[in-house]
Amino acid sequence: MKRMTAEERIASRWIPAGSTELIASETDRLVVYLYNDHQGKPCAIGYSGTRSKSDFHNIYQDEAHRLSRINELRQSYAKAEEGKRQMKETRSQPHDLKPGAIFVWSWGYEQTNVNFYQVISTTDHMVTMREIAQESIGGDNGSMSDHRIAVPDQFIGPEIRKRVQFVRPGEPYLTMASFGWCSLWDGKPQYNSWYG
Repeated sequence: MKRMTAEERIASRWIPAGSTELIASETDRLVVYLYNDHQGKPCAIGYSGTRSKSDFHNIYQDEAHRLSRINELRQSYAKAEEGKRQMKETRSQPHDLKPGAIFVWSWGYEQTNVNFYQVISTTDHMVTMREIAQESIGGDNGSMSDHRIAVPDQFIGPEIRKRVQFVRPGEPYLTMASFGWCSLWDGKPQYNSWYG
């Protein structure tokens, strides 16, 4: 089945006959069509981006309520768009990590596993690292869990390269797999668990 182009998706939108098109000045990603239903109640349908399916389609108590709600939505879409722009800008910034920095990857489904990785070289946007050993510093008696710390420079894995990403400026993370979280280690013991 052939995928629709952006133009085809836009052309397939349902636009009420006699409606008034309202393009949000705050963002070019939202268009709203204002109309009244067969009972004369104010309605609005809105689409974002190139989507063919509406983001919302509502009936309002009165004209003032519709206008108020549409203005809230316009601001919300503009704020979300600005957040995406800032996130993209943040992600494209080079990192300032140095060899020796340690990342911790915490992952697992019914148990929590941890792995530590030490950076051995860097470029503006990438790090090359190796897994390093970890040490148990104990846990609760009989709980099948403990806390682990990294053992710097005791390499146990091959070199891997990863692109450094940011949640916010100064908060780097790495994508290791589709599960878990890999962030810069703060030196604190990490929770680890297993099944007997």
